[in-house]
Amino acid sequence: MPESDLSPHDIWVFGYGSLMWDGWERAFECTQRRVATLPAYRRIFNKLSVVRWGTKLAPCPTLNVQADAQASCVGMAFAFAPTKRETILAALRRREGKGFEIRPVAIRLADGMEVEAFAPFYAGTDVLDDVTVAEQLRMIRAAYGTAGTGVDYVRGLAEKLESLGIGDPTVRDLWSALARQTRTE
Repeated sequence: MPESDLSPHDIWVFGYGSLMWDGWERAFECTQRRVATLPAYRRIFNKLSVVRWGTKLAPCPTLNVQADAQASCVGMAFAFAPTKRETILAALRRREGKGFEIRPVAIRLADGMEVEAFAPFYAGTDVLDDVTVAEQLRMIRAAYGTAGTGVDYVRGLAEKLESLGIGDPTVRDLWSALARQTRTE
């Protein structure tokens, strides 16, 4: 969509995980979907899902973003009419759940235009401390929740990033390790 079609008053949401690929935005009449970059952050599998992708007994490491001045996180930005602002923010709070903060951030759309967006940041207590990749893989393979399995989560994310031409080493390397492990069993 040409830059002239952008309204400076649109409300934007930045997705870096399942927000990018599960179609949540359709219920809110999303007007645009754009590849975008959140500077000075990177993806990290440190948020333990105990409902959507795991349980309390078998939590799934899911994505969060972490500040990193040397990095950038490429994801998807969704635009909505400004009249939907409160509806969108309330829906994001419900969807993301306890422990998430919906914060304003500056993102850069693929055409270089900078806009303010809202993004979910996990600040709760269900956080995975430093563990080995082998332990992460074990947890992901054991996890299942209301939205699917841990493997479904990582696969869906890896496939969406690939379809968008986004090369994120954190996701790519974890998905490759899961796929290798499955082939050797």
